[in-house]
Amino acid sequence: MKSFDDYIESQMKRQNIPAMSVLIFDNKDNLFQKCFGKVDADGPAMDDQYYYGKDSPVALNNFMKQYFTPGGKYYDDYENFYDFEPGTEFEYSNIGRALTAVLLERITGQDFNTYCKNNIFKPLNKTNTHWKLSV
Repeated sequence: MKSFDDYIESQMKRQNIPAMSVLIFDNKDNLFQKCFGKVDADGPAMDDQYYYGKDSPVALNNFMKQYFTPGGKYYDDYENFYDFEPGTEFEYSNIGRALTAVLLERITGQDFNTYCKNNIFKPLNKTNTHWKLSV
């Protein structure tokens, strides 16, 4: 697997990707999984929003509203938005994933966790996979 690791790391460097996870599976079996790179290499980002060992008490849609609304509790026009054209630089963002979850909830009318359980995790027979710790 050393050459595979080398390939992934070289591609990350070439494409300026700071961190990534790789999972290769066949039916029910995980054949390979590994994380590469560093997370928060530039220091803690929104460290007060991490709830180590427990779920966030803030509902996702409420967080997103406060994140994108000027004057909102989590709004910061410097930290929340990037000053570069799309495709010219890479910056990892959990907010993009959270926005996808909020959109999915609005489109389907289902809670994100319930939707994922019924439409992703159950069909893959992932009976102990969850988005929240309290599930």
